[in-house]
Amino acid sequence: MNYIKGNPIYRSSLYIFLFAFGIVLATGPARAEGNRSAQSADPVKQTWFSHQIDEMTPPGSGELEEYQPENSDAETGAIAVCNPDIPNMVGYWPLDDQDTPVNNKLTFVNYMGTSNGTCTIPGCPTRSTGKVNGAYTFLPYDPYDLDPDLPDKIDVAKFPALEWANADSFSFETWVKIPASTNCSGNKVFIGERGGGVMSIWLGCAGGANHARFSVRDNTGVGTISVEGTTALNDGDWHHVVGVRDAAADKLHIYVDGSLEKSVNALFTAGFKNSAGLGIGYFNTGFPPFYYLHGTLDEVAVYQRALTLANVKAHYNGGDGKSYCSPGPVVTNPGNRTNKENDVVSLQIQANDQEDGTLNFSAPGLPPTLGIGKLSGLISGQLTCSASTGSPYSVTVTAKNITTGKSGSAAFSWTVTDNPACDAFSGVFLPITIR
Repeated sequence: MNYIKGNPIYRSSLYIFLFAFGIVLATGPARAEGNRSAQSADPVKQTWFSHQIDEMTPPGSGELEEYQPENSDAETGAIAVCNPDIPNMVGYWPLDDQDTPVNNKLTFVNYMGTSNGTCTIPGCPTRSTGKVNGAYTFLPYDPYDLDPDLPDKIDVAKFPALEWANADSFSFETWVKIPASTNCSGNKVFIGERGGGVMSIWLGCAGGANHARFSVRDNTGVGTISVEGTTALNDGDWHHVVGVRDAAADKLHIYVDGSLEKSVNALFTAGFKNSAGLGIGYFNTGFPPFYYLHGTLDEVAVYQRALTLANVKAHYNGGDGKSYCSPGPVVTNPGNRTNKENDVVSLQIQANDQEDGTLNFSAPGLPPTLGIGKLSGLISGQLTCSASTGSPYSVTVTAKNITTGKSGSAAFSWTVTDNPACDAFSGVFLPITIR
């Protein structure tokens, strides 16, 4: 017995069904010459078995029943687990999640605490090594595969922060790796969302030259504006791709690997109301084809802001990538310390922060007579001859960024031992009279 899409059916039954389906198609309305792969450059206006369609309605079918994402009624997260290093991040799916299914589903946590992503096995991507920690590899649907485990996709239920007014800027960002053995024929989508009035926004790879493309259409459904890069993405290497809508400048920008590759004028007259959530690894157009990706994605993020070149370069990080969560100040632990009574101490605490701002230091628990410079982070002073009495001391050094309010700490133990030189003078000191 063979299993197709999780349901046991006999392969012989499938052959019969496909054969019968072929007869129905053959005796149905005549179709223009061509095939399903002959589609327009815009994933929203496309062909239905080579019929040109508009407003997402296939020929002769009346109203199309809208496809609903897998997690349209899924629970959403409530608590953000990330302090983003760039403000106005509305969604961040690092794709570091383990591939352990629950009720035949995988969950991909949104670090911004809104809607998580989900997929249903066997239509789930495969966990793999990412540019930053883990990633997931997506394989496209093969319509001729008689026992498919595909297509691979992740659905994110819609949430308010995915909807924008005409005056809002927004950005889509991801790392992607596309095998050199494939291409972007027909367009492949990394991240996409659509809405009323055939609104569509997608970041992906354009067919032909296999360049990055950012495509935007507002809720009027009139005209699509796209910007396309210059780097071929299907070389088997990781590429950092960012699409930006800058509302203030009426521009679309496409960045690849830390560089601005192209900008175009983009004047829109309406907003961007989402009705179908977000698709990762495909584009939920409402009906096939869904522009499934053949490749690997990592560090997927959406912002309600126009990322700048400086932002993009920071995340590209010289090609190494990075997490988009700022940990706040990081304090280097100096390790456990040991000194004798009466020692003179000078210990420089090291701390750094990815975000701009002034660091203030504090260090409760220090041995008596020692202190830390509020701005310098230097612990200094001379230990007393009685300092061993309270030893060991539990010290916590904290560095707080007074601009962001975030802080980081390091804890260590400070042992003060007895000093015989101090004991020699432990008696009563008599005043000396000079005559």
